[in-house]
Amino acid sequence: MISFRKISALNAPSIVVFANGDFPQDTVIKEILNVTVREKDRLLIVCDGAVDKLLTHTGLIPDIVIGDLDSLSSAEKEILSCKLIQISEQETNDLTKAVTYVQNYYNPESILILGASGGREDHLIANVSLLNRYAHKTPLIIMMTDEGVFLSFQNNVVEFSCEPRLQISLFDFLGNARITTHGLRWELNDAIFEELWCGTLNEAVGNMVSVSVTGGSISIFISNEVKESNTSVPKH
Repeated sequence: MISFRKISALNAPSIVVFANGDFPQDTVIKEILNVTVREKDRLLIVCDGAVDKLLTHTGLIPDIVIGDLDSLSSAEKEILSCKLIQISEQETNDLTKAVTYVQNYYNPESILILGASGGREDHLIANVSLLNRYAHKTPLIIMMTDEGVFLSFQNNVVEFSCEPRLQISLFDFLGNARITTHGLRWELNDAIFEELWCGTLNEAVGNMVSVSVTGGSISIFISNEVKESNTSVPKH
């Protein structure tokens, strides 16, 4: 079982991957970036397309920059010369290159991805759909956005505390996981989603939610906002 606690700068995973979406506006995300760079036992790994955004908005120097490096200026390459890892293959995007590098060399229990939302909507869909792939090798993949957090895992149980009416959606991009929940308004019992939307627009009814998954991997989106109950019932 994985017990997930709300992410803060103090309890964030020690390895953070920063992607090339819109620069986050959430103050907690900015604090996480600052603490990750400051603490010696943490790593900030940045996709090369996001380096300019990181430098412009924070002035922070990452520990590692990964990608084909074609997005870096000559000045950035000089500043970051000892931190660059070039991976030229074009079969995967830079976020996947960065996460794969982390998994191969550090084998962490969890990875936190920041800066992967905003910008082009097709990039966001691609990034979210890839989370389940990353979860095949890392027990918990976390993608934090200005709007909430995605938790991706396979063949496990994740539980987390929350407030009633917190908005929660579940996604199975492969459609092969069996999902059982406790603490949601519309509970699932060994359910298989036939379509991607089937697990969306749910909400917590109490202060604790657990999601059990067998036979596959899923992504849970936990919104930052608590809203009034939905009037329509999703068809699962």
